[in-house]
Amino acid sequence: MAPGGSRRSRSVAGAQARNELAAPINSLSNSSSNAIPVANVKKNKRSKSRGLKLDKLIHQSQAPLAIEFCEIMKVPVGANAAVLASDTGVVLRKIAPLGAKKWKDVPESQRILMIDDIASKFVIDVHNPIIRNYLLDKLATRFKNFRHQLKKEFEQYLIVEEAKRNPPKDLRHKQAEWESLCDYFSSEAFKIRSETNKQNRSKVSSVHRGGSKSHAQHLNEMTETLGESPGLIALFRKMFWSEAKGWSSMEAKAKYDQMIDMKENSNIEENVKPLTDNQICEIVLGKKSNFVKKMIGPSKLTSNVALSQQNQEMAKTIEEQAKKINEQDNRLQVVEDFIKFMKEQPSFSLTPSVDPALFDSQSQ
Repeated sequence: MAPGGSRRSRSVAGAQARNELAAPINSLSNSSSNAIPVANVKKNKRSKSRGLKLDKLIHQSQAPLAIEFCEIMKVPVGANAAVLASDTGVVLRKIAPLGAKKWKDVPESQRILMIDDIASKFVIDVHNPIIRNYLLDKLATRFKNFRHQLKKEFEQYLIVEEAKRNPPKDLRHKQAEWESLCDYFSSEAFKIRSETNKQNRSKVSSVHRGGSKSHAQHLNEMTETLGESPGLIALFRKMFWSEAKGWSSMEAKAKYDQMIDMKENSNIEENVKPLTDNQICEIVLGKKSNFVKKMIGPSKLTSNVALSQQNQEMAKTIEEQAKKINEQDNRLQVVEDFIKFMKEQPSFSLTPSVDPALFDSQSQ
């Protein structure tokens, strides 16, 4: 056994570490999430942003809004970051052609119009490659979301012709484009692609609960509140856990527990340099995970840094243990789902019915 105490003391220390790391960020938890819908419960949906808040802020300041841009994370941060992100959606819906099936199909001339529209409201250098790439990436994401919203509008009607006669309120001036889009949504090619995409989305194990704010914006706000950077492990908890709804998935919880255990064991090993939060996130989540790519970036990954042999072996052992725990959690979830299903059946009872004659025959 490695120096540092018994296995029990390590478990206690691990629990304490989890509580200590959770304590300062409980008050920062964001309850916004993509929760699983509950049957017969109508969800309150956020309406489309119309840019009213941005118009009010510009009117109050009588000038475009200043944007603080973090070139390390390559995203905006600060008070106006969320307003900028929201405005990309407003501009996209106003300018993007309905006939474009993908973002790459949007003409360059219209992309420039979108960038110029955004630049007229904010103090940003759109010629800076980092800022321009951020805006184009955000617009591409908004375009995908916009197409999804239009598909949901189309699916409200059972008959294609009826859908054509009822375009969304803000698209009535694009009647011809809407009708063409309805024909595309009803085509066999689109239905096949849609089903494939649906199956791919079902494989996503953990959906973050950070809302519309970027990971970097959450980290910036946590740093301002705490007076120091909380580290990526604390940020991971903030993004995938909320006080109101708990963890977004059992896998996210298992990954977090694994990172805490790895950090604790790394700190008590003698003659071994402790692993940083960045290194632990790389090992547990993988260098290809969105969280790692967003917060560390390919230029910062430790692919060329040789970790010590002890750390590599420790990481492998903890990863195997976490895998076993995850398998057990999955089996437990299946059992819980089955019990829940059976309870919903009219004739189900947790107390099995037993024939009294059976006991009489056994007693004889």
